[in-house]
Parts: sequence; C-alpha cells; structure tokens
Amino acid sequence: MKQMLLALAPWMAMIAAAQDSGPVSVAYTHYGTFERGLTRVKDDVLATETALEQWGWKVDLHRNDATVSAESRRLQVPLIQVDGTALISLKDCLKQLGANGEWIDGTNQFVVTAAVRNITLANGKLSLDTTLDVWPKLGRLSNPSRLVIDLEGASYSSGNPYRFELPQGVRIAQYRRNTFRIVIEDPKTASAPEPRLTPGRSFDIDLRPLGVANNPTTIITRDAQPVKPVEDGSSSATDKPAESAVSGFPGVLPKNDPKPPVKSNDPVVNPDSFDPNGKQAAIPMPVVQPVTISKPRLVPQKSGDLLVVFPISRRLQNPASSKYADLTQIEILVPNSVPGSPVMSRNLAESLKGLELSAAGVSDSRISLTTSRPMGVRVSNTATELSILLVRPKVSNSRLAGKTIVVDAGHGGTDSGAVSPDGKVYEKNITLKVAKFLAEELTDEGAQAVMTRIDDVKIALGERSAIANRLTADLFISIHVNSNKVNNSRSGCYIFHHKQDPLGILLAECIAREIAKVSNLPNLGAISDGRIYSSGFAVLRNSTMPGVLCELGFINHSTDRARLIQEEYQTAVAKAIVKGIKVYLGDAQSN
Repeated sequence: MKQMLLALAPWMAMIAAAQDSGPVSVAYTHYGTFERGLTRVKDDVLATETALEQWGWKVDLHRNDATVSAESRRLQVPLIQVDGTALISLKDCLKQLGANGEWIDGTNQFVVTAAVRNITLANGKLSLDTTLDVWPKLGRLSNPSRLVIDLEGASYSSGNPYRFELPQGVRIAQYRRNTFRIVIEDPKTASAPEPRLTPGRSFDIDLRPLGVANNPTTIITRDAQPVKPVEDGSSSATDKPAESAVSGFPGVLPKNDPKPPVKSNDPVVNPDSFDPNGKQAAIPMPVVQPVTISKPRLVPQKSGDLLVVFPISRRLQNPASSKYADLTQIEILVPNSVPGSPVMSRNLAESLKGLELSAAGVSDSRISLTTSRPMGVRVSNTATELSILLVRPKVSNSRLAGKTIVVDAGHGGTDSGAVSPDGKVYEKNITLKVAKFLAEELTDEGAQAVMTRIDDVKIALGERSAIANRLTADLFISIHVNSNKVNNSRSGCYIFHHKQDPLGILLAECIAREIAKVSNLPNLGAISDGRIYSSGFAVLRNSTMPGVLCELGFINHSTDRARLIQEEYQTAVAKAIVKGIKVYLGDAQSN
C-alpha cells in the first residue's frame, strides 16, 4: 500500500496543480470523437470507467487498481482518485496495448491510433497486423495508376520496434494524423469489385482480383533500414485520399456499418516528421505460459461455509472472476490457465452438489459449482492456491418469519432526491410509497419490518444504517429512484451491493432477478457501489448486516417514470423484493 501511495503521489500533485481547463475530447481510431468522462492532466488523459466503456472496453474496479479488458487483452492499471471519482490513465492503457496517443497542438483533443506492426505482401496477398482495431479502405489513384490501402485509425509510431523492407513499387506514408497509407504502384487493375473490408486488428487481403499478383515477398525485420515514406502531403487532383477514390467502386464497405470513420479536418501530416528510428518500444506483448490448475480439496468451515481449494502451478497474472449463471450455479473464469486434467464430481458436500473444472476456449479455464441453495462466493489466490469460499447466509433458519429487516425510504423532507424534468415528480415520494408497501408485505410474511422514516422527513445519512445496527437487523433494504444527465438516455433497474461483500452480492442477485420478472423495464443487474464511489454508498458501507440499495428506474426517462408513479408497479416491486429476500434465505425457490 505504501509503495502504491508513493507511486500515485506525483499524480495527485499534478492533478491538484495542473488540471487544464476546457472540454477534452478523444478521437479513438476510426470510431469517432468522445468527450464524456475525460480530464486532461499535463500530457495525459484521465478517464472514468464510463468513458473507457464508450469504445467497447470493460472495466472492473478494485480497491486500488482496475482490470481493463480492451482489444481482447487484459490490462492492470492503478486507480487515481479525484474528488471521490476513480480515474484511469489512458496513456498507461495505451502503453500496455502498444498503441499511440498524441495531443493536437494548441487543442484539448487527444488522438488515439493503432500502431502498425506487420506488413507482408506476397503472391498478391497483403497481410497486416495492428495493435488496435483499424478500418482498411481500398481505392485507386491515376496518373500514374496506383492501388491505395488506407488504414483508418492507424499510425506509424516513432517507438515501433518493427521495420518494413518493402519490395520495389510498394511505399508507405502517414497520410493523415489517423490514417496510415500503403501505395502499390502501377497494378494491372482489373474490373472486378474490391473486397468487402470491415474493421479489425489483422487482415489477409487478396489483391489478385485487382491485378496485383507477382510482387516479391515483403520481409519484416527489426534491423532493416527505414524506408522513407512516399506521399508528400500534396492534395492534387490525382492524389485524393482513398476514401474519395473508392466512392465509385461497389462493395468496399457496407453502408450500415456500425463503426463510422472519424470525420477529420486535420491537414495532411508531413511524413518526414515521423521518426522511424525511434528507440522506445511498447510491443510486442509478452507471451505468458498458462497456469496449471489441479484437482481441488474441500475444507468445511465451522460457520457452515465451504472452502474449495485448487492447487495452481504459480500465481495468476490476472484475477479470476465469478458470476451467477443461476442462483445455485456459480461460474468462475480463470484467465490464462489450463486444467491439469478435467474434473467432474457430484454430491461433494451438503451444500455442494456438483463441481466441474474444464477448459474455456484456448487459454482460459472454467470452474462450475452447483450448490444446494443460493450461497455467496469469494475468490482469492496465492502463489500456490486458488481458493473459492462458498458463504452461507448467516441466519438462524431459512424462514423469513421472525427476521428483522430495516426498510429505508431514500431522501425525504428538504432532501427531495431526484426530480422529473417537469419538476412534478419527486424521488422522496416514490421511495416512501414503495417502502410502505414493502414493509406491509414483510409483516404479512411474519417478519419484523422497521422503516427509517414513515412520513416526509429528512433522516441523516448516518442514522439510517445506525438504526439497523442498533436493532442488529438481519437485512437492510434501501429504496431509491435513479436519474442521469441526459433525459431518456437510460432505462431500467439497478440493485447495488457494497463492494465485493459475498452476501451483499447474493442478496442483490436474488432481488434483481425477481424485480426483472415484474418491472417491464431493462434489468441492469446487481452491481457494486464501488463503481459509483470508491468507498461505496454510506448506507451500505456503515451497515453491519447484508444490505442492498435498489434503484427502481430513471425518473428522467419517460417510460420508467410512467411505471414509477403507478401503484401497480410500486406494489409489484415490493412483492418482488420480498420474494428475492425469501430466495436469499432459502425460504423460496426462484422460478
């Protein structure tokens, strides 16, 4: 921890003293330009989890770092906390991906491009490899006749360790800031349509129908002398960009392709400004041998929990992840690993009815656990063991009757919570109505339901969880309504649990699945409150028992709002929460 704080100290000083003003945008390869969730600090871009997800990345936040899944790779990056928001260095991610990023001088626009790693041309077939997705576009130029392949979203990095020895008649250039150009001179152009190309990271393009056949083999080597790019940046009538040149050819790209290219007005970049002799290298990615997973042993715990321990050949480079395929079916994906031998066992313990260890694709393993009742799960590993703890809900019996459950109606009094765009609907009123229906349903089941408020009054945030703690309640359920910045942009229900608390996750999963059956709104699932605040929600963080915070729809979405104000919806959601609690306790089956 001390080392991490020391590593982040320079960041915090920079953020405090050098945050640049004005909106920041990122032009990401060929996808387009993005502005949401981005902050400039010196020469870097700090991005929120939501910002990275805009271009297809997936982010799992931990306490001090994050696992980012991007371009079929997993990155481990430190988190930078700014005003309670977890941010990630975009440059750190790009370095691990072997990609390029640069600011346009005098602006707050950051351009991300893929690095071109390999180019091979042999017997009329062109093979390309880049570090991020690019969009290849073919076209023809005349006077003299040339075939042009533009890689939109790519650039030749000055730190690229690869050098290209190209055959006579093949040249390369950085045509635009985000477009890498390959020119094949004087092909015997055929009348056949050009191949349909879609975005990707590697390509094998058959150019023989276009008249390219007997070119000598292109040799890729780290030691070859660099070839000076050819295009001189002119914009004469015969040297138009390939995107204009291909307009007369059918079948180059589907018209409805979901990834339109960046519309850039950048001037043509002088290729002489790119230094192919640069020494800084970020690629290729190292090859890591997979971890071997051996047959497990079971270690029963005095608490009624069950520990499943798998020996492993060495420490996992990336953490294993768990999910509920069903409430009694838990799946753990172990990246970059292989089973020592497949395992399939049945009726191993009272709480564990089945266990399977198998390969998941080429480089991952999957562990599937079938439990006799819903149980929480916590996964951890050391240098020699992968441990899966199955956690049984801590209740005296499996019945809802006799349990004490605190029902928290969010906001109240002078704290209205979220408000509808027309100013007529208040979150505090909806949460109170749902909470009252929920308390009634719990009482009918024989439980003791305690409400944090029963009328329109403001209750201190700390007092809400304190009520539950003083009662030593079995569960804490907080009712809320969601909102975001853009009206009608997001719909559905979230059920939040606190961080990676295994019983909180299980309770949230049980309730989310039951609400999804009655809401007629999108099920946004059970998620960690750590994705919103690094410390989580106070009402969940400070509660000593398992708890959830239910966001029952978006008040600024017309469809959600219409449901939220209906008594039928409010009672249906209350019944669903009770059903979810019963499934969690083992008092009911999830249909």
